[in-house]
Amino acid sequence: MRIVDTTLICNEVDRNYTVRVTIEGGDPSSYAVTGISGTLTTTAPFVFTSDPIITSAPFSLTVNDANNCSPQVLDGVSPCAFDEPVFVPESFTPNGDGVNDAFIIPGIEGYPLNTIDIFNRWGVEVYSAAGYDNGAVRWDGTSADALIPGDLPTGTYFYVLELGDGSPVIKGFVHLNR
Repeated sequence: MRIVDTTLICNEVDRNYTVRVTIEGGDPSSYAVTGISGTLTTTAPFVFTSDPIITSAPFSLTVNDANNCSPQVLDGVSPCAFDEPVFVPESFTPNGDGVNDAFIIPGIEGYPLNTIDIFNRWGVEVYSAAGYDNGAVRWDGTSADALIPGDLPTGTYFYVLELGDGSPVIKGFVHLNR
């Protein structure tokens, strides 16, 4: 069994990448890929495609089969190079339709020491977080600190984002549209 082709695919929009490998030989019915999650086709050519990997993370995967004769190990790093380390969108729509309902900052996962502060047009802080990760820590357009806690109104909000790695502070505006 061997890896015959490897392709790294950069996704500039989401600031991540995928690893795609083609496997042949050995016992195809028992191929197993470990180290990173993804999917393996069930018919030839047997192609494993990883789930998206954050740009700042390297990868390591092992391909094996039931014969366990020659496990193949593949290590690598992101093929992506961006002008800006993260992409901060200009708007989001937290209206409950399941699309664009949170302020997602592609690439932020690679900066775990980040902090973000978001202010309304009067300069009042409406959201603040450390370790923003687009998952457990993300802004959904609400504020517990607003005059009336809960959903914030449609409007333009100012943010200050520090990546926590010594990079310059990123400042800008995001439009919340309900």
